Amino acid sequence: GEIFDEYSFYVTSDMILSPVYTDTIYTIYFEGWNYDSYVSVNGGESYHFNEFDGKKGEKVELSTTPDPEYGCDVFIGWYIEHYGKGGLEYKLLNNNQSFTYTITGKEGGFIYAVWTTGENPFT
Repeated sequence: GEIFDEYSFYVTSDMILSPVYTDTIYTIYFEGWNYDSYVSVNGGESYHFNEFDGKKGEKVELSTTPDPEYGCDVFIGWYIEHYGKGGLEYKLLNNNQSFTYTITGKEGGFIYAVWTTGENPFT
């Protein structure tokens, strides 16, 4: 009946302890690169910044549109940010405006939708 979430406690009588495991929930952050675009998660509202909480293996439907204020009209792709040997690095995940992303549990930073005026900021 009682939940113990501390590392230690005093046992004052006989008791049975049962471990309970739950799936880890990961928070994934999706953003328009330099706020040049909007991101929609699972068909929801589009914002410059969006997030999703899910389990490993869960799928997330992503879509993006440019923010006209920034004049960006060329979609470069979805990039994931992670820490590499040289600091922050960016890896192309998909080059379609809409795609399905599967949570790996190894996401270390943001996933960016990158729109530009023609030049890829990651080359």
